[in-house]
Amino acid sequence: MGSDKGLFKFRGKALITYQLETLSRFKHDIFLVANSKQQVQNYINCIDIKRIMGFIVDDDDFVLDQESRLPLIGLYSAFKEL
Repeated sequence: MGSDKGLFKFRGKALITYQLETLSRFKHDIFLVANSKQQVQNYINCIDIKRIMGFIVDDDDFVLDQESRLPLIGLYSAFKEL
């Protein structure tokens, strides 16, 4: 497992902030998928959440253990929720 790349600082801002700035130009709702409630809290503490319509946490029933967390689980959780 690695670190949360979205919170990695580049030129004083978290990488996720650059993505949110770009996505905000499209005037669509933005949902952020996180792998845990702790990750949601980390993002809330780090970014301007006014741009985010809501957070979706990975489906724990689908994840067997921390080792099996993959980006596709985030897609699965988002499609299931939305």
